[in-house]
Parts: sequence; structure tokens; C-alpha cells
Amino acid sequence: MLDLESHLGCRGSSRRDRAAPPTGPERMEALIALAEQYLAIDNDQRNVWERLTTTVRDCVEALQIAWVELDRADDRTIARFDRLADVADVFSAAARRLRPALEAFYGTLDAAQREAFDGLIDEVIGRSSAARAWQ
Repeated sequence: MLDLESHLGCRGSSRRDRAAPPTGPERMEALIALAEQYLAIDNDQRNVWERLTTTVRDCVEALQIAWVELDRADDRTIARFDRLADVADVFSAAARRLRPALEAFYGTLDAAQREAFDGLIDEVIGRSSAARAWQ
């Protein structure tokens, strides 16, 4: 069996690595709760915050569904590649869907909240597997 790590200097990936999506509902709920507390969301921001978090939850659910499809029984390379492309499409659609809700929420933040939110997002995204892949 080919050892990708020693031949290519990268960590190989197995089906076990794909068993769970990078961000599941439990982690997202914890991040939402942390952000809400950390940013001290006020009553004037509540509606746009709720719209953002609802959109985030919907997008995470769509990603969960797409991710599960990666581990279907069909192990043909082309089929697996197509399913990976489907996940990328869902992720891209989620990013486009989140943008207006994020922009509306961000517009309600004061300077201190924006700085705090920027730092929180940097921490979350900076630790993601997608961010590490680009480093």
C-alpha cells in the first residue's frame, strides 16, 4: 500500500477521517453560545443575530447531509470525486447564503464588538481543516 505521508510529505486521508464533517451541530451550537456571550448581544441586535444563527444552523445541516454522502458504499473514484464536488457546491452555496445575514449582523456591531467578532472568527477559521490546507 502506498504511504502518502512518506512519499509525498503529506498526511494521508482515510474514510475514517471523513466519518464526521469538520463542523457539526454540537460544535456550532457551542460557537454560537460563545459568540453571543462574548459579544454581549443587546436587544437592538437580537433580530439580526437570530437571523444569522438560524442561517448558520441551516447551512450546517445542509453540509452535514452532503458530507454523509461522501461515505456511501460506492467506492469508485469518479463517483467519490463527484460527491466531493457536491460537498464543495453545498459549501459554496452556504457561504453565499450566509453573506447577507453576516453583513446585516456585522453592521449592527460597535467598534469593540467588531474587533471581538473579527478575533473570534479568526480563531474559528484559523483552526479549521480548510484554513490549514491553504497555509
